[in-house]
Amino acid sequence: IMTADQLGMTTRTLRRYANRRIIVRYIWSSKDIVRELGEYGLPTENGKLYTLGIVGAEIASTRHGKKPSVEYLAYTFERVLRRVIVNQIVLRIAAEAESHGWDMVWMGKQEARLFRDDDLILEPDAFIRLERGDEEFPLLIEYHHENKRRRATQKVHDYEYARESDLWQEAWDVRSFPPILAVFRNK
Repeated sequence: IMTADQLGMTTRTLRRYANRRIIVRYIWSSKDIVRELGEYGLPTENGKLYTLGIVGAEIASTRHGKKPSVEYLAYTFERVLRRVIVNQIVLRIAAEAESHGWDMVWMGKQEARLFRDDDLILEPDAFIRLERGDEEFPLLIEYHHENKRRRATQKVHDYEYARESDLWQEAWDVRSFPPILAVFRNK
């Protein structure tokens, strides 16, 4: 889920992609989205939000071997904004890293999940790996927007449990358990 500004495409291109069902525009008011993102410290000029449409999801699946989730269309307004914020965090890291010669591999929430058998043991908001030559710097991103201490404590335990497992090495293709960038909205 991204804003038109994050996608960096012209309105005409976005409209053409939407007509071809490559992307889908959310129906919420652009003014509400601009206001809400502004309150989060993320000013945006164009408050239109988009996610992959049926054709876009199929393209991602066939060309890139990724099976995008279609659950985003059922998200509440607050959950959609949360995803937009996480994406903005990743995009800012990517821009800064690129200015220093790093390339970035980005796994979203679905791709970064860790399972033991069929049980979900960890679902970071994002996983990125910065690469430059033989160097790599992996990073897990956790955006905690709730004002619940118990939930934050549970997340810490989830990360500890995931670190103790050997599942992360294969899932994320890293040598050591990545550091966690925890971003908080509330004090």
